[in-house]
Amino acid sequence: VYFQLFTGAFIMSPENRGVDDIPIGEPVAKGIWMHQGLLAIPVAHPTDRTQNPNLVLYFTGGMLESHPIPGTKPQDTQRYKDGVTLLTIIDDSGKRRPYFFDTKTKEFKRAFAFLDQVDNIETAADVSLLSYKDDKGVHLTKLDGTSIRDFPKGLRGVPHREGKYFALEVDGEPLPFLQTQSLTYKTPEARAREEARLKKKTAELPSWIPKEFIPKELHIVNLENNNRYRMLNVYGYKFDWYPARNYYSSFYLLGIDKQHINNNIALMDLGILLLMADSGDMPSSMELITE
Repeated sequence: VYFQLFTGAFIMSPENRGVDDIPIGEPVAKGIWMHQGLLAIPVAHPTDRTQNPNLVLYFTGGMLESHPIPGTKPQDTQRYKDGVTLLTIIDDSGKRRPYFFDTKTKEFKRAFAFLDQVDNIETAADVSLLSYKDDKGVHLTKLDGTSIRDFPKGLRGVPHREGKYFALEVDGEPLPFLQTQSLTYKTPEARAREEARLKKKTAELPSWIPKEFIPKELHIVNLENNNRYRMLNVYGYKFDWYPARNYYSSFYLLGIDKQHINNNIALMDLGILLLMADSGDMPSSMELITE
């Protein structure tokens, strides 16, 4: 397992349960596995933070290569296909644009030239799907730019590698900044007292403290029947389809059951939930959105 913590990069081995510090410098964006023995990780310039960062190829045997990135603020690092990394950077145009890096030729090349500027990007190259966000929302297209569907209120979209499902991050309904205590098994009178207490404490907050916050909702779209399901029991962002187990997902967990929590990381099996929803037997943790 590769992970980043503060300004370091580490590998945890399940064989000896040890954690090895990778000597690559300071990661500045998500690192990814290109294959079992190779990581691609954007890192800060080793001596001058005003210089463009580097893309480090770290071979788990201990070797590494460092290649200057032709831009700044890399993000959206992902494996596009064998030997090719995709990421977005702010290039010389001053715009965030997608670039390929070929691990064989060691060259960066502009990707998807029909995209002039994006906020983020995700692909499922095996099924020719591309998702990107710009100032008009999230767009799902073919790799050649052919439009499939637009989501004007979307913040980020992630197509599944088999092409049937599409995960979407959106802003949810506002929630109080102060959260209620657990109301499980409490009487209606106790619930009313707790809600009144919360309302009073919220009114007493200083002006510089927000009274509410906007959670990030997760939606799953079935691209075959156009059903769209809202996840009711979790809030989160930075969603990813977990490649080791089909229909597993991972994301930054922000809340559970309309209560926000300290940031955590979730690993969730969506397979049975989606199977039930598609058959019309809607699980309690989802609801069908009628657009």
